Amino acid sequence: MALFPSKAEYLNLKEEDLEIYFRKNARSYIRYWKFVTNQKQSGRKFGITAHWPAFFIGFVWFFYRKLYLESLVIIVGILSLGFLFDFLFPAQHFPYSAFTLTLATLAKPLALRRAYKKIMRINSLNLDENQRKKQFENLGSLSYLGLVIGLSIQVVSVIISLL
Repeated sequence: MALFPSKAEYLNLKEEDLEIYFRKNARSYIRYWKFVTNQKQSGRKFGITAHWPAFFIGFVWFFYRKLYLESLVIIVGILSLGFLFDFLFPAQHFPYSAFTLTLATLAKPLALRRAYKKIMRINSLNLDENQRKKQFENLGSLSYLGLVIGLSIQVVSVIISLL
């Protein structure tokens, strides 16, 4: 199974479903979805886009957008790379800014991938329109609890790094 859905799979999404799913800032994700489907139709292999909130707040944004597994992978990746960098180059600091640029470029693709999976799962349940929209609202959008968890982890990591 591929990491990201194919063009044909992405074309199964409907704009109104994405709008309900993402709610806040849905236009940004819909623009990206249109960009992805159009670029694949034109034969381009990839396009780089950066999501600035993910750049500035890093893995916390992934918690905020309910990308919990991705958040944990990112945290483990940051810790592993940090330890490896400290081991290989003890006099240097880990270039976290380069890592956050990677997070910023992966933010929308990962959010769209999650939306695709959730929307397709809900659509397979054969619910009526109101139930379907309610499911989109419940599974999509934002998690303020995730934001608090992400910020808490960030604060704890800063305190530990200062010790």
